[in-house]
Amino acid sequence: MTVSSSTNGADTPFADITHFPNLIGALQYLAITHPDIQYIFGTLGRGLLIRPGDLELRGFSDSDWANNKNDKKSTSGFLIFLGPNLNSWCTKKQPKVSRSSTEAEYRALALLAAETM
Repeated sequence: MTVSSSTNGADTPFADITHFPNLIGALQYLAITHPDIQYIFGTLGRGLLIRPGDLELRGFSDSDWANNKNDKKSTSGFLIFLGPNLNSWCTKKQPKVSRSSTEAEYRALALLAAETM
C-alpha cells in the first residue's frame, strides 16, 4: 500500500482485500511496540503479515536462571500468538533473585499470564 494514495478511484478503498490484513498488521505493530518515529518513517512501505488461521491463543515463556553474573538475576521472556500470528513479546530481567531454576520459570510464567489477561 502506498502512503500517498488510499483509494483506487472506486467506491471501495482497495480492490484487492489482501491489503487490509497488511494494514491491520502495521497498525497492530505500532500499537504494541511503540517504536521510534524515525524508524516508522523509514519503513512506511513495510508491515506485519497477518496470516489466516485459527484464533487459538497460545503463549510460550522461558527464563534463564541466574544468567547475570553480577547480580544473579534471571532473564524472563514470553511470546503470545493468536493463531499463527505473533501478537505480543517481551524479554526482561526479573526484579528479584530466584532461588532455583523452577522459581525463575514460575516468574516467567506469571509474567506471561499477566500479559495474556
